[in-house]
Amino acid sequence: MVVVVPTGAGKTVIGMVAVLHTVLEQHRKAAWLVPQRSLTDELNTELDSWRRRGLRVERLSGEHRVDAQRIRDADLWVTTTEKFEAIWGTSPLKEEPLEQTDLVAALPAPAGRGQAAVDV
Repeated sequence: MVVVVPTGAGKTVIGMVAVLHTVLEQHRKAAWLVPQRSLTDELNTELDSWRRRGLRVERLSGEHRVDAQRIRDADLWVTTTEKFEAIWGTSPLKEEPLEQTDLVAALPAPAGRGQAAVDV
């Protein structure tokens, strides 16, 4: 499903619902892909409350090092598309079958348009 709405209309909330459904109800891992590293920072801050409630959320971006075991154990990976592609077939993630991982992707807005999309 792709949801296209104006900026500020709730794409993040839709993504959160999709991730929570995947992790809590389907007992699967989720990867939240964003187009820019700054968005991993924003999501990381928003998801602190999830960590306090026991969800294992790991931010994967170039400037942060994360232990391979923590990556493997995570319920949710928050990462740029580029970083996700770079590490998917390597050490910590290669044991996780892609078909057992739900992807939530925030898609950038086309130039000159005030709306973006979330693919859940």
